[in-house]
Amino acid sequence: MSVQRTILSLAAILVAGCLLAPQFGHSQDDLFGGSPANDERETDLFGSSEDDLFAPSDGNASDDDLFGSPEPDQMGDADGLFAAPAEEPAPESRARENSALREQPLSSSRINTPVFYAEPNALVNERIRKVLARPLYKSGLQFTDTPLSEVVAFIRDEYEIEVLLDLPALDDLAISPDEVVSVNLRHMSLGSALQHLLRPFDLTYMISDEVLLVTSDDEALTRPKVAIYPVGDILAAKPGYENNSEAEDKKRRSEDISALIDLIISTVASDTWVENGGPEAEIRAIQPGLLVISQTTDVHEQLTHLFDALRRAKQHEYSIPHVDLSYQQQLTAQRHYEASMQEYFRQLREHREATGDDSTNAPEAPQPPIPQGGGGFF
Repeated sequence: MSVQRTILSLAAILVAGCLLAPQFGHSQDDLFGGSPANDERETDLFGSSEDDLFAPSDGNASDDDLFGSPEPDQMGDADGLFAAPAEEPAPESRARENSALREQPLSSSRINTPVFYAEPNALVNERIRKVLARPLYKSGLQFTDTPLSEVVAFIRDEYEIEVLLDLPALDDLAISPDEVVSVNLRHMSLGSALQHLLRPFDLTYMISDEVLLVTSDDEALTRPKVAIYPVGDILAAKPGYENNSEAEDKKRRSEDISALIDLIISTVASDTWVENGGPEAEIRAIQPGLLVISQTTDVHEQLTHLFDALRRAKQHEYSIPHVDLSYQQQLTAQRHYEASMQEYFRQLREHREATGDDSTNAPEAPQPPIPQGGGGFF
């Protein structure tokens, strides 16, 4: 009996296992460690297949990124948190950048004021002026406790212009070529950067004999440069102010150029002009439209800025005053009025001869034209 009871118990367990196996997603063979009955992949408790867990990414972040990490293009470019530091540009690349800046035109907002320097080797000196007017190279001027002589050597090599220290002038100020300089200048012209660099030492620069000379302010005043400025366009009458008489136009231009000279010596480095008691600077007018000026390099630069501003201001619509009649129209109106008055007096004589009375039905006198303004640039 015991043997039969044991066999029945084993049979009951086997039947129960066969009945419960499908409810857990396993075949009968699984109960005894057999291999799957077919090629279908096993599924996990959450309904995911093995392929879902271990298959390679198909490029969709939602499939292969459990935590929703952003795409690479959402993390920014190489300047992000984990970007490698930027490498120092190669010398060839830096040379190309400097060459591009060297060829860069001057600001379009500036008018190219014509100026002619009375000096030998004018073309070489003009090249130095153009280099000073152009922006600094990308590296700028960055020095920390660097001797002045080394700064000058750097500018000479980097910008390919000859730069010298005026040693006697520096001696007068008790300044040594080894005086240390600490500056960090960028995003400006080389000329402006030099002014910022030299100003704390009461130094300036001047262009002479194909050299950019670093000297003292006092020494620069004793060595002025002569330049000729055409200013005829500044003195020209504005639209609506044309003069009919050549003699009147010549007189107006003479008055205007005198007014322009007064403007210059009262607003630009006023204490340097001889007319104001200064040491050397002079200004003279020759033929209508030309100014001859003897001044320092720095003041000549200020004068070009003044003439640039005058030309830009003159082109602005607000610089042309509103007038109802031009000079020619006013002259025509005046002549018409004079002819009308002659006709009025003729009619008045005839009326008097016919009636003997000026008060009854007498012709009406014409009204004179309203005079309008006129004049030159100033």
